[in-house]
Order: sequence, then C-alpha cells, then structure tokens
Amino acid sequence: ILSHPDPDRLVEVAESVVNGLRGIAGVYDIRSDHAPGVREIQVALRPEARTLGLTVQDLAVQMRAAFFGAEALRVQRGREEVRVFVRLPKQERDAVTDLEHYLVRTPTGTEVPLARVASLTSGTSPASVQRRDRRRVVTVSAEVDTAVISAGEANGILADSILADLAERNPGLTYIYGGEQQQQIESLGALYRGFAVVLLAMFAMLAIPLRSYVKPVVVMAIIPFGLIGTIVGHWVLGVPVGATTAMAFFGLSGVVVNDSLVMMDFIDQRLREGAPTRTAIIEGTKGRFRPIMLTSLTTFLGFTPLILERAIQAQFLAPFAATLGIGILVTTAILMLVTPALCAIHLRVNARRHAVPHADSSLGARGVGSGSVM
Repeated sequence: ILSHPDPDRLVEVAESVVNGLRGIAGVYDIRSDHAPGVREIQVALRPEARTLGLTVQDLAVQMRAAFFGAEALRVQRGREEVRVFVRLPKQERDAVTDLEHYLVRTPTGTEVPLARVASLTSGTSPASVQRRDRRRVVTVSAEVDTAVISAGEANGILADSILADLAERNPGLTYIYGGEQQQQIESLGALYRGFAVVLLAMFAMLAIPLRSYVKPVVVMAIIPFGLIGTIVGHWVLGVPVGATTAMAFFGLSGVVVNDSLVMMDFIDQRLREGAPTRTAIIEGTKGRFRPIMLTSLTTFLGFTPLILERAIQAQFLAPFAATLGIGILVTTAILMLVTPALCAIHLRVNARRHAVPHADSSLGARGVGSGSVM
C-alpha cells in the first residue's frame, strides 16, 4: 500500500512498482487499484465572474440542474413515489459546444454565456479514490509462484531494491505491506504474545513440583538453543524461514523442555539418594541419554517422509519438517551438554551459598558433596 502527498507522483510511483515487480521471476498477475479515470470537462472561474457576483457553487448548481436535472416534484403512484426532474432538452445538452453557449444567471438576474465567466478544459478524474488514515493510497498486488520464489523473498527484493530506490527519489513516500505479509505479521504477533503466556504458565508448572525458582529456568534454558536447531534444519533442507517456522519452533520448545525436565528429575533423584553432585550429574545424563535420544530419533523418523517429499503440495509443511525433524536432533545434542552444565553451575552456586564458613577451603579441593546440595 503506497502513499504520497502528491497524487500525481503517487500514480507514477505505483507504476514504477508494477514495472519493478514484472522484473522479478516467479511474480505474476501484477495489478494496481489505480484506475486511469474518466474524461470530464473541468470548469474554472474567470476574473469576470467575480465582478458579476458568481461563485463556483453557483455555476455547479445551475449546470447540474441544466444538464443532469433538478428535482421539481414527487408524484405518488400507488405505493411508489416517482421523482420528476426538469432539465434542458436533449438537443441542447448533447455536445460540448452546448456548455459554452449555456446561459448562466447572475445574482442580479441577467444571463451571460458560460464561456464568458468560466474556462472549460478537458481532463480526467479518478474513478475512485482510496484513502487510509486520511491519506490517499494506491494498492499494488501480485501473486507468486512458490515453485520459483517465496512471498518472503519477493517482498525482500521489493523492499531492498525497488521501494528503497523510490523512497530515496520521492521524499514523503510511505508504504506498508498487505496481503500474505500483513497476515503473517499479525499472526506472528498473536503467536508471540501467546507464547509468552505459555512460557509463564510453563514456569509456574515446573516451579511447583521442583520446589525451586531456579530449576525451572535451568530446564527452560534449552529453548533459545532450539533456534540453532531450527536454523540448521532450514539450512539443510534449503527452506526459507516463515510464519510456519515460528509455529514449529513452539512445538519444538515443548519437546526439548520435556527432555530437559526428564534429565533434571533424574539428577535430583540421585542427589536425594546421597550421590555426590558430580556423580549425580554424570549418572543422570547417562541414564536419560537413551530415552531422550530415542524420543528425538522417533520424532525425526516420523518427519522423514515429509523431509524426503519434493512435491509442491508438501512445501507448505517443509518448515515443520526442518524444525521438528532435523532441528530436534540438533537441539537434543545441544541439550545433552547444556542442561548438565547449567545444573552443575546451579548446584555449585547453591552449595556455596549454604556452605558453613569452615568448609569453604575444602569445597574447592573435593567438589560439592551431597550434604551441601540441600
């Protein structure tokens, strides 16, 4: 959607955008909602009209009544009301010259030819005027062939080259995206707000059974690392990032948080049994490596048919395959390193905070014992 203070310049910019889109491979059915307009006779007052007391409104009212008609009365016929209009005979209003010879009545009652008090020029008027926030706008739309180029890539080319150059050469030009791009922005905004609420709910659900405000953070810390798996998955499959990627990432977050929670719970179990911190973390990681990896592998195998599918109909779901298929394998590998490390840092800090003064020197040499975990 394009907007510019100068209507003529706005039309030129819209035509430039249309021509620029025609040069992008895979973009077709390019159209603008700006209509060329209809031909009209434009009337402008001459200085003589002011001396006679005529205004533009006087001319408009008299000319409309003469050539279009003025309502004289209404006749009731049964249940319907019929309007009766009065205007010039057809032979006196079927040519442009009739306008020049039309007699305009002045406030004093005299009549003068229209050509004497006004100038008549031929021009065009827009068939419709589109406005947004009280500014005149022109909408340029197009379709994309997803087998050649995605909507995001086309919008990127449009913004970086075509619109950037037009904005530099036309100060005052503003533009916003509509269509699929606008829908993605709106849907992503709602998804992000919902995801923030889900994260808060997830934190509360973890804090209650774990009886800690820090452990849920350790468990959920793997979520940002899911972006690495998402990026790697899209890079492997050559799939562009889009709105579908965000939805798949939210699903990935739930899976990896579950895996991290399983590992954290087993480590806590070994600590409650009296195992030293180092031993508990190593055994917890080794003990839960198999179920966590099996979960990730089975998820990957479930998405394998979609990963291998090259049909155009399946390309819409390709971001799901990249994120939940390949991305979960990469994120799980990161989880096996990040979660134990964060857990060790948490336990060490917690042990130092609760350690007695005389045991400070022994902690650095022997590590943290099971008595200091509580």
